[in-house]
Amino acid sequence: MPFRRLSRFLPHPSVWGNLLRDPARPARTGASVGLGALVGATPVLGVHTWLAAVLAGLFRLPPAAAVLGSNLSNPLTVIPLTLLEIRCGSWMMGRELPSLSGSWSWSMLAPYLGAAWMGAIPVGLTMGVLSGAVVYLLLRLHARDSSPHTPTQSRDAKGSRSE
Repeated sequence: MPFRRLSRFLPHPSVWGNLLRDPARPARTGASVGLGALVGATPVLGVHTWLAAVLAGLFRLPPAAAVLGSNLSNPLTVIPLTLLEIRCGSWMMGRELPSLSGSWSWSMLAPYLGAAWMGAIPVGLTMGVLSGAVVYLLLRLHARDSSPHTPTQSRDAKGSRSE
């Protein structure tokens, strides 16, 4: 029963099928996933999904793929991702890195919010390019593997078929 209730909030299965079957879409779908991953790397929690969907709509990309990409930042990855952004941003700004030895809390990281935003740029671009490229390549392979194969038949000099 809980899955039936949850299915109301998920896109119709035909949305995912259309993303996989349309041979003109691998580049657009990869770009959309990359855009979602870029948005997912920003240090604002709770708006990744909406922001990814709106930006995908503005760029006329598939919003379902952007939402999928934005979920690279999730409850399991948000802490390591934020710490990576703070580390990268602190290095870019020439600041000292926060000490995380012992117990710590989110309030300890508040002074490093600017560093997290600065670090979100290269981290998000890297995540976006890598995830977009992987999705593009996988969809191209899927399209190639699912295309109908016809056996090649050779013709002899007279034009008759030989098998």
